[in-house]
Amino acid sequence: MTRIRNLMKDSLNSQLVAVSVIMSLITVGGACFFTYKHMKKVAINNTITHIDESINQMAERLSDKMMLILDQFGTIENDVDFMQIAGKQDGVHNLEDFAVLSEIFTDSHLQNSKMLDSILFLRLDGQIFHEYQYIFNSSFQYKEQPWYQKTAGNDGYIVWYPPYQNELLTNKKQETIGLMKMITDNRYNNLGILIMNLNINYFQNELEKLSLGPGTSQFIIDKENNIIISSDRDIEKCRKIMEQSDMEEDEIFKDISYEGQNTKIIRIDMGVGEWQIVGVIPENSLFNDAEMLWAGLIASILTGLVVSLFLLAFVLNRITIPITKLKATMRSMQNDETYIRFNKKEINRRDEIGDLARNFNAMMDRIDALVEQVRRESKMKSQAQLRALQQQINSHFLYNTLDTIYWKVISGDKTGSADMVKRLSTYFRLALNHGNDITTVRNEVQHIENYIAIEQYRYKYPIICKIDVDEDIYDFRMPKLLLQPLVENAVVHGIFTKKENGTILVRGYAYDHTVVFVVEDNGAGMDVMAINKYVKEDKKEEGMKKSFALRNIYTRINLFYKGLGSMDFYLNKDGGAGVRIELPADFEE
Repeated sequence: MTRIRNLMKDSLNSQLVAVSVIMSLITVGGACFFTYKHMKKVAINNTITHIDESINQMAERLSDKMMLILDQFGTIENDVDFMQIAGKQDGVHNLEDFAVLSEIFTDSHLQNSKMLDSILFLRLDGQIFHEYQYIFNSSFQYKEQPWYQKTAGNDGYIVWYPPYQNELLTNKKQETIGLMKMITDNRYNNLGILIMNLNINYFQNELEKLSLGPGTSQFIIDKENNIIISSDRDIEKCRKIMEQSDMEEDEIFKDISYEGQNTKIIRIDMGVGEWQIVGVIPENSLFNDAEMLWAGLIASILTGLVVSLFLLAFVLNRITIPITKLKATMRSMQNDETYIRFNKKEINRRDEIGDLARNFNAMMDRIDALVEQVRRESKMKSQAQLRALQQQINSHFLYNTLDTIYWKVISGDKTGSADMVKRLSTYFRLALNHGNDITTVRNEVQHIENYIAIEQYRYKYPIICKIDVDEDIYDFRMPKLLLQPLVENAVVHGIFTKKENGTILVRGYAYDHTVVFVVEDNGAGMDVMAINKYVKEDKKEEGMKKSFALRNIYTRINLFYKGLGSMDFYLNKDGGAGVRIELPADFEE
């Protein structure tokens, strides 16, 4: 101690070194301690947030895929050939019927072959229909099975059945997840059970992609807490965790003690099939980064102290100029000059300035990466919004059309009802477009023609629709469902009020690096100023709620073409409403 006091009296540099070391121990050590505490808390919270976001993204992705399966379920159920064969109930094994349904099932299977394992229809008269490649076990008493009895007693609602071994198909050895429903006719008479078996391996692979960290696991449960699938295939472990957690229905997070360590349970609803994804995260895996930070901080303190004993005097003479340069560099950063970096000379220094230079360069690289990440996420969000807007289909149109078909069938108009069913099928085939967001002008024109043909059956007065679209732009690619909603708007809000001599004009042509579409009618017109406020400025206007389709189209054009497209409203020479859309012809998707 006496030697240290004498050393501090000998020279100013010695005093500065000693004081710097002592102050470093006190200030840096204290700062590191509190930083560690704070960073540990932040690291845990950030990790939990990241895990929650990852599980939510997985839930949304699986939900989207499962919704496609439900759409296929509805497509088969609404197929005319399927309903005719299902309604026979004659007990006869008809090879022609089997071939028809096998082709329907095979086509539907191919649309989603990764998730969909197999499709069967168990008709109540004992006839069983399935895809060509499967072998049927005729001796299996399937009506005694729990999955059959549960579906038969579920009043026509869809049953999401947990993993089971369907022994009807002898060449299918692995378990599948059952999506089942009792099919009824229009008089609610039971016809049979339609089964879509889902591939367990698909869900297993998706869960394995969801890496939450070392020692973690994740699994899927249904509303009855049955374990559907687990990432580590340890079903018994998952069952014990769920029993021990005893989570309430509305609980998302819960802390439990499992196998001697604190564990956090995260549960996220998938929104389809009343399934939930459950994440199991041991607490020690939540702050691994914080422990590494603490070790890094201690290592930095020790390194700094050792270096300071030998180089502090030298550093004191050299620190002013580098600090000034750092200040100038930081000032450049304030002007969004993110390309600024320290050169090789600065980053090769072994003192604090070198650390600052390297950390600054690393920080700038991270900022660039984060900017790029934000850009990509913004693009993905825009694409998700665009897809959501495209999925909006007028349910009233479908209801009214089916009602018209029903009355035509009742009245004996087989030709009219058959034509309407065919056109309605084509209408929705073009609208769905195999799940693609992009279509061609040719398909949009055909979509309009089918829509007008259906509306001709529904309205008392004839609808005249003149389509004048240049064939030169028939192959132009554009977002689907842009033109037909405009024609529908013209029918409902324009010529329908005119009753007679209602006319709609649809034009399309290329003009000066753009593709132009015009839809006009000779109806009652519109309030152009109010429409513009409601559609373009998103301002609430009385009576404008029925123009939601126009706002939908305008929003989709802005999202897809990033503001390069346009949509304008006007009154034409006949006093009717007009809409003009311009899309960039050379825009890359």
